[in-house]
Amino acid sequence: DISELNQKLIEASVLGISAFDAQGQCVLANEALGKIVNAKTEQLLAQNFRDLDSWRKSGLLKIAEETLSDGQPRQEDFHMITSFGKEVWANCSLNRFISKSQPHLLVMINDIIERKKAETALKDSERRLALAAQSASIGIWDWNFKESNWASFRYLAFVLRPGKENDVSLIDLGEAGIIDRKVELIRKGLKNPNVPKAILAQWS
Repeated sequence: DISELNQKLIEASVLGISAFDAQGQCVLANEALGKIVNAKTEQLLAQNFRDLDSWRKSGLLKIAEETLSDGQPRQEDFHMITSFGKEVWANCSLNRFISKSQPHLLVMINDIIERKKAETALKDSERRLALAAQSASIGIWDWNFKESNWASFRYLAFVLRPGKENDVSLIDLGEAGIIDRKVELIRKGLKNPNVPKAILAQWS
């Protein structure tokens, strides 16, 4: 029986799956959805998405109405505090389908809160690094060694000069055979008051 098979697939899915009739009443909700939003299946089945403040504030209500109206599938990321008090970041896929000659809305939710936390932590780390570099007058440089033909160069340095913070000088320290002598010259140069800051990078 295809219907029974579909029901088993929905129940076993790690995605949060729900369906709503044209009036907005929930007619299907799986256990995975309950875990994502911190609710029991019975509580989800008692909901009407048009009454949910969380859907309205997050923009999900607008997308749901548009999908029911024009039948075009949509997929977007949403952030909300659910009706059950849980913060949720989710990638939502919305599709219209017909059941018993009536339009219905199918909503599939993928919990992405851990990904969002990692992205936020990375942005915070980059912001702190940029602030630290700015306060210390240190230059930060990004170079793609895989795509650049600089394999013979093992040492690079940045030098920032007083009053010319935006004028970054790149010093080529040359071939491996004469690295030590040039590195020593650079280190001595750091004592020069005209060269207050430098970053020395070693690449093996």
